[in-house]
Amino acid sequence: MIMKLILRGKIEGENGMKKMIAVCLALMMALPMAACKNKKSKKKDIDDIKSIDGIMLKVSSTSYELQDPNYDLRTGEVFYVRYDGTLECTEYWSISDNKEYSTVLSDSDLVDVYEFCQEYGDGEKLKDYEEQAADGEKLEFTYIDEDGEEHFIYFGYCYQNEALWNLYTRLGSYIRNL
Repeated sequence: MIMKLILRGKIEGENGMKKMIAVCLALMMALPMAACKNKKSKKKDIDDIKSIDGIMLKVSSTSYELQDPNYDLRTGEVFYVRYDGTLECTEYWSISDNKEYSTVLSDSDLVDVYEFCQEYGDGEKLKDYEEQAADGEKLEFTYIDEDGEEHFIYFGYCYQNEALWNLYTRLGSYIRNL
């Protein structure tokens, strides 16, 4: 628009150039703010996340350690993170009955889980990731989107993958503290 005015002779001389520079500076400052606003609007706030019904993430662990039949050892567990922030866990034991727990994630942890699912939910980032270990726990991460469709994220050892291991241990810390 400014260029059209200049070409038509509407903005002339030193005052015209000052006006043009002022408008250009204003546009340059406004564009990044608009871009930030658009990026921010794509993120859901905590109330939007909690309003979604259903399970968001399933994390399963299976122990590949040597099992002694004389000892009651945990053989695995399954975590379910619901969009409303509820964390449910079932622990599986070699001798005793399974143990079930339920608690609520903090809002910041729920947002972190949601952002993890948005970043890794399509499975592409981890499709070629692999770790080797002789024993321990193999983990499986499955994202369930807002429509209830399951998306495989990863299965295997993940001691060296910070995003996977930190999420798993953070969820476990809620259960261990009950």
